[in-house]
Amino acid sequence: MHNVHYNKHHLPEVFEQYFETNKNLHRYETRQKANYRIRKSNMRWGDYTVQNSGARLWNNLKTPLKSISNKKTFNCKVKENFIAAYFI
Repeated sequence: MHNVHYNKHHLPEVFEQYFETNKNLHRYETRQKANYRIRKSNMRWGDYTVQNSGARLWNNLKTPLKSISNKKTFNCKVKENFIAAYFI
């Protein structure tokens, strides 16, 4: 998801429209406008698709983590965050 958010031009074309933010859905100002859209599904397996899993993981990250544009730094900070959350 970090690549989708910061480096869309490095991904294959198929992923250009794969993830969309809430601000692209409508013109209303909402608190979740920067979050990625989680698509509704009639089947349980739809919750486990890359589109929904990736969007859910990214949306659940804390804002300071989302703002890190360097991928290596982002990976380190996310790992630190998960480890700290696990041991506390």
